[in-house]
This record gives sequence, structure tokens and C-alpha cells, in this order.
Amino acid sequence: MYHIDGTTHYDFAMVYMYSPLTKLIGFSGEVESEYLTNILKTMIADFFNETLRNNTTSEINPEIWDEVRVIEID
Repeated sequence: MYHIDGTTHYDFAMVYMYSPLTKLIGFSGEVESEYLTNILKTMIADFFNETLRNNTTSEINPEIWDEVRVIEID
């Protein structure tokens, strides 16, 4: 499980794509939308490549971004 600092639930629903007002009314976090989209696209593609395509050279690397943290579940 991963956490991206500076985001809200609405950022993952990509609400910012529908209106530039989402930041002003508090629906979007502090992370710039294009940068967040890049993080999400990369992580999702790596996940699918690793799990569905059995691509052993593709793995999610959260260390690429300062905002991404791994959440350890016991």
C-alpha cells in the first residue's frame, strides 16, 4: 500500500480534470495535477506489467518520488 503526501481522496478520482476550482474549494491537495498524474500512471503501469504480464523487470519503485511512502501492514 502506498501513500502520496499532499493529496486527497479526490485527487485519485481526478476531480481536478473537471474544474480548476477544485484546489480553491479544498477538493484537491497540494501536488500539481500533471505531476500527480505522472506518478499515478507510472505506478499503475508498473503494477499491471508486474502482476498481469509477469514482467519481472517492471516493479513499482516508490523511491522515485519524494511524496510517495510505503505503508506497511502487519
